[in-house]
Amino acid sequence: MKSHQASEEGQEQMILNEGRDTNSLAVSDQTANALSVTVDSATLSQPGFIAIHSDANGAPGNDIAASGLLTTGTHADVAITASLVNGQTYWAMLRSDDGNRVFSEANDPTLVDALGKAIMVKFTVQGGVLGAEVDKG
Repeated sequence: MKSHQASEEGQEQMILNEGRDTNSLAVSDQTANALSVTVDSATLSQPGFIAIHSDANGAPGNDIAASGLLTTGTHADVAITASLVNGQTYWAMLRSDDGNRVFSEANDPTLVDALGKAIMVKFTVQGGVLGAEVDKG
């Protein structure tokens, strides 16, 4: 499982969830035959959304899907409908609600950590079922 954010050098870092006021996000790599992204865990300090973005040369690109409105607190196994392509990289990002309870990439700001860095996790899509053995017989 991968957790929040990239350092300034672009390397992923693990963070500790130190309570309800801490924004955090954890996403595992996904299977190619899935019609949704499953976010392992998301903690929001205020109501908001999890947005899924394509990858644009190692950074979040276009928004391709979003969760429904999530309340303040921790949420586990959040399923977000999205078409995923085998071998592609995507980004999950926490966004706060602007008050209208409807996701808008333009109007719902990215949630940040205590250092002001966006709460986002890069993940990949792998072929087949993760952890399953392939019968070559």
